[in-house]
Amino acid sequence: MRNLVWVLALVFCIGCGNSPSKEDAKWRLIYKNSANGTTLYGSKQDLMNAIRNGSPVKIGFGGQLRKDTTLTIEHIFEAHFFTILNDTDVYAQMLPIIGQNPLIEKDTTNIVFRETHWNILVGTNGFSDRLTMSLTKDSVLGHNQRHMNVSWFVRQEDFGEQDAIPLWKK
Repeated sequence: MRNLVWVLALVFCIGCGNSPSKEDAKWRLIYKNSANGTTLYGSKQDLMNAIRNGSPVKIGFGGQLRKDTTLTIEHIFEAHFFTILNDTDVYAQMLPIIGQNPLIEKDTTNIVFRETHWNILVGTNGFSDRLTMSLTKDSVLGHNQRHMNVSWFVRQEDFGEQDAIPLWKK
């Protein structure tokens, strides 16, 4: 009997150790907007609920090269700062990264660092604002605003959270 108790305890401990953690959870598309802010997928309210409930959010966007549309690029980052304006649109900002220069060719691809910091702010209304700063001169090199499609992701287990009260309500 004593051996059976030890075996059951060991099986229980192993089972607990192998359970998926929140960090291992799969990410799922919760919302996608077009460049002009039209909803292409999901619910903006679900996205706002996830943010208000403290869920981490990943952002994805990409495009094709104008001169050769078979050459594509995608960027995905974890958002670190959110703004919800008028309970209507969400804006997300990434932490600055060292700039990259993707070298995309038909037969080969490569990527190299630039001597810049790069940051982007994206919104569910399609608006984006990119800021590029010099690493060596600590000065702004570029400020580029444009409209683009954006995909918004939350962890699978955070999807479908209950409605959240806006943070400005008392």
